[in-house]
Amino acid sequence: MNKETFATLALYNREVNQVLQSVVADNESLCTEAGTTYFGSVLDLLMHVASGDIGWIRHLWYGDDAAPRALSKRIGAIVERTETQPDEWVAIRAEADAVIDRYCDGLSAGVLLQDVALRSPHGDSYSLPRWQCLLHMFNHQTHHRGQLAQVLDDRGIENDFSNLFRYLL
Repeated sequence: MNKETFATLALYNREVNQVLQSVVADNESLCTEAGTTYFGSVLDLLMHVASGDIGWIRHLWYGDDAAPRALSKRIGAIVERTETQPDEWVAIRAEADAVIDRYCDGLSAGVLLQDVALRSPHGDSYSLPRWQCLLHMFNHQTHHRGQLAQVLDDRGIENDFSNLFRYLL
């Protein structure tokens, strides 16, 4: 894995998230409907993904930039409320994608190979190379986009969020 791999994944995710903005805007009632996904509404699912992304970037950040910490606090405050508004997700997602882009632009082979100290939900300590943590973060987005695609497919709403080639060509 190299910097270009993660820059490509960041670009792909940003572009898919921009397409998702129109899906959210055009289907606001679906996106706020409770119980649509495991996490609640479609917006709850989208906020889960954004929160996870920033949680990982905050944990993996290797510089002094305070942006991931500040964004993480704002996401946390929104997630703790019972309802997320579509415009809040749009703003958070755009900011999260910009932070991820900036993070991936600063990667180097040495940084990607560095081990990152982690702790399991059960409290066990372990470490993994940074590139594996990043791959997990991007895979997490893809996994949940698949869940979102199923919700949209069930309602006849066109989507194609898993076609990486569409965004590479």
